[in-house]
Amino acid sequence: MSDNDELKEVKARNLEDLAGMSNVAELLTEKELEVIGSKVVSDWEIDKKSMTKWMDTADEAMKLCLLEKEQKDTPWVGASNIHYPLIATAVMQFSSRSVAEMSKSGKVAKYKVLGKDRDGLKAKKGWRVSQHLNWQIQEKMPNWFAERDKLHNQLAVVGTCFTKTFYDPITEQNKSELVPYDQIFINNGIKNIESAGRISQLIYLTGNDIVEHQRYGLFLDKDRPEDMVMDENDPEPIYHELLEQHTYLDLDKDGLKEPYIVVYHIAHKAVLRIAPRFEYLEDRTVFLNDKKQVKRIVAEEYFTDYHFIPSPDGSFFSLGFGTLLLDTNHTINTLLNQLINAGTLATVQGGFIGKDLRIKKDDMLLGPGDWVTVDSSSGASIKDNIVPMSYKEPSMVLLQLLGQLVEGANNLTSTSEVLTGTTDVTNASPNSVAMLMQQGLKVYSSIQRRIFRGFRKELQKLVRLNSRHLNEQEYLTLIDPEQKDLQELYDEFGRIKDYVLESLDIVPIVDIEDSTELEAMNKAQSIMQAGLQFAQMGATDPTMLAVTYYKAMDVENIEALVPPPPQQEAPNPEMVKMQQEMQIKMKELELKEQDLHIGAAETEARIKEIEANTAKIVAETQATPARLQLEASRQRQQEQDSRVKHILDAAKLKSGDDNEREYQNIERDKVAAMGRRPGNGSTS
Repeated sequence: MSDNDELKEVKARNLEDLAGMSNVAELLTEKELEVIGSKVVSDWEIDKKSMTKWMDTADEAMKLCLLEKEQKDTPWVGASNIHYPLIATAVMQFSSRSVAEMSKSGKVAKYKVLGKDRDGLKAKKGWRVSQHLNWQIQEKMPNWFAERDKLHNQLAVVGTCFTKTFYDPITEQNKSELVPYDQIFINNGIKNIESAGRISQLIYLTGNDIVEHQRYGLFLDKDRPEDMVMDENDPEPIYHELLEQHTYLDLDKDGLKEPYIVVYHIAHKAVLRIAPRFEYLEDRTVFLNDKKQVKRIVAEEYFTDYHFIPSPDGSFFSLGFGTLLLDTNHTINTLLNQLINAGTLATVQGGFIGKDLRIKKDDMLLGPGDWVTVDSSSGASIKDNIVPMSYKEPSMVLLQLLGQLVEGANNLTSTSEVLTGTTDVTNASPNSVAMLMQQGLKVYSSIQRRIFRGFRKELQKLVRLNSRHLNEQEYLTLIDPEQKDLQELYDEFGRIKDYVLESLDIVPIVDIEDSTELEAMNKAQSIMQAGLQFAQMGATDPTMLAVTYYKAMDVENIEALVPPPPQQEAPNPEMVKMQQEMQIKMKELELKEQDLHIGAAETEARIKEIEANTAKIVAETQATPARLQLEASRQRQQEQDSRVKHILDAAKLKSGDDNEREYQNIERDKVAAMGRRPGNGSTS
């Protein structure tokens, strides 16, 4: 039979109205409450059965850690019953280191800006939220740090622990409490706590607590608490065992189950409360489809799971040092008790005494030189009437085996001699010791990272509660904002919007990558060494380097260790004006100087051009006289040739002698003319 068939008589109701109620059980009939109560109990039994094996192992490991002794069924009254503190040592070593890593200077949370923050508003908002959250945990949740101690100790033993983060309407405060491992029940087959169909928790309240819840409207007041008491003659306070189950019910009859919290009184078999586990905010917590049907509801998660070492078989519940070392611790206890018993028997001894040896039964004290008279029959000797039992000394093989088991367990739990401070490192270098410790903390570091992931989810739950139940006056008094910042604190509805974290994240103050003091110290040393090298090249500011180093070492009062840079006095306005005028005049002089340089360059270029033209003219002038003389000589030669031709033509009419004489005269004149060429001392 399905759940809907069992609740078929439940009337359909408006989902938005159900989300705003403190106790939905007031609207349901006795029959409806009876069906819901029966379903809650049956689901609880199913989940409890699925985790029976893990729960039995966790119980046995817790007994060994607490060194609880049980009566041993042995015929020897004086038999040894020692429990070696193997699990207890591993748990104390782990918790002493891990708890110290959860906070710095009393603070547990810091902000982380997502994306760019050009105007710095994200950083301001993150600072305000982290300051308020740290103050709230320290002042308004005084048991928070004590709960952390219990959490880490219990987690190291059983492997899986839970915290419950919720708003208490009675005290009007946020609470985050450890839920003992044997009081919470989840099906061991789930993958993660967010996908769990239901989570059940056993809670114990006195009759006065129940009356208080009734008068606050949190519980139904149909039944009086005194009617639920099982034994009024019990001198101890009577605690009522209630089952609180975070489950899903379809109370609006739309076919989709909604998340609710059901509080059920086991002995009285009565449902005391049904509270909604969601807010009705469209497109934020309640999503509708095109037909205006609810397609998904975001449930509020109250429980945060912490895991030690994940189980190799893939089941939900993890392993702790107690569950891992359970059989080893039993074996060590057995070997240790055997060695002690063997040593006791070998020391005390015992045996048989013959009846023929007559010795008084009273105790005899023998001192030096004392002799005791005994009676023996037939002259038998004493040694013939006393036969001691043969008890061997403790076995060296068992002792070596015991040592190997202890050493193997220490390697598993990282409780080596270097970490416990018992090894001799006198001649070892600091780097060698640091490397040994770092190797010894490998298991511890991986576990610490898983704890940080759980703690981050718990901080996010506190942020969600503050977004709904923030005391505005308390918040403003703490952060003390300036008048100019008040406007950005409120939304359009007049509510403080700081806890609506957009582009911000609240994370543990200790970085997961620096989960140990040793790793933080190594990081600080690396920063200093690299920074000094860059500082020598002028690439790093020494003051900022010192601040970064002190922050990595988690040093307080950094301002007192690193002096602030010297503050420059405000400049005199008249001096600033004079400096500006001087700068303007200097600019003008520079421009004039540039103009003069340009003019000089142009003048020099013109001079060079003139010189080149002059040289050209001179060259041409020097070449003109020779050319003129050559031209005159050529003209005279042409005139002479023309004259010779004319004479020859005229000579044809004369006789030969005359011609010869004339020819000779011509040749003589020609030679004479050749002797008067320019350059041979003649004048033009």
